[in-house]
Amino acid sequence: MADDATDGPNPEDDAVETDPPTDASTRIDPADAFDALGDGTRLAIVETLAAHRRENWAWSGLSFSELRKAVGVRDAGRFNYHLDQLLDTFVVDDDGEYVLTTAGMEVAGAIRAGTYTERRRFRTSTDRSCPGCGAEIEVAYRHGTLLLTCPEHGVIFGNSLPGGAVADREPTELLALADMKARRDTERARRGACVHCWGTVTATMPAEPPDGEESEQVLARLACEDCGMVFRVPAAACVVDHPAVVSFHYERGVDIRDQSYLDMGFLTGENGEVVSEDPVRVRVDVELDGDRLTVLLDESTAVVSVDEP
Repeated sequence: MADDATDGPNPEDDAVETDPPTDASTRIDPADAFDALGDGTRLAIVETLAAHRRENWAWSGLSFSELRKAVGVRDAGRFNYHLDQLLDTFVVDDDGEYVLTTAGMEVAGAIRAGTYTERRRFRTSTDRSCPGCGAEIEVAYRHGTLLLTCPEHGVIFGNSLPGGAVADREPTELLALADMKARRDTERARRGACVHCWGTVTATMPAEPPDGEESEQVLARLACEDCGMVFRVPAAACVVDHPAVVSFHYERGVDIRDQSYLDMGFLTGENGEVVSEDPVRVRVDVELDGDRLTVLLDESTAVVSVDEP
């Protein structure tokens, strides 16, 4: 053993500076984050850097002088003050290059989409019919939500869309957008990620209907453990994008990926039957051209078997 070796701690170790761990994380007050955006110059900075990143979606930005010139602020000190308010939340200084973060890109996208600024409201007729009774469906849009309403059954479908999505689009285009979003939202939640906050989602089936409602439909309950958001979908909605269901339709000349929910004859609240309680098994039948595909799901909405008689 060397003469200068010791069995105890070296008192000089405490003086050694180390880099923070790579997985270190912090959380700022949401009020502070939103306050940082409360200025026209700062929003202009965000939009300018967003425009730069949109060109190729690469992690790249602008130098201080390039950014100041693009935003149009002559006073360097004043500009530096506003830029500082955005740093580490919406903008980062990457070796002298100011780059918009993912949070900044989301803010810029939401502004372009009219999420915070559009105040649209309308109601219009469509050429679509209610799957339940055949009555003409109306499309209504208010408070950022697109609603399909039937004079007999009331609201039969609804989903959120930002104001920018409904501008200059015909009702059929809006229905296609709402369909696409609903399908993606359902699959994302079933895969365990909240459509609202990205928290952890638990799927259970069969689920009780919302308080105060009566229903004999077999429903799946998708609930976020973090923010508490809960929504329910018919059991049949959980098989729409399953490969066996897609193939079943494709083999018969139908590309279900391009179909509206309204065109899927099997997608009804009544198409779901609990055939076993222990373990839970829910049966969904998919029929087309006289053929049938039977899908069994478990209590987590996962497909456990597919049978084509």
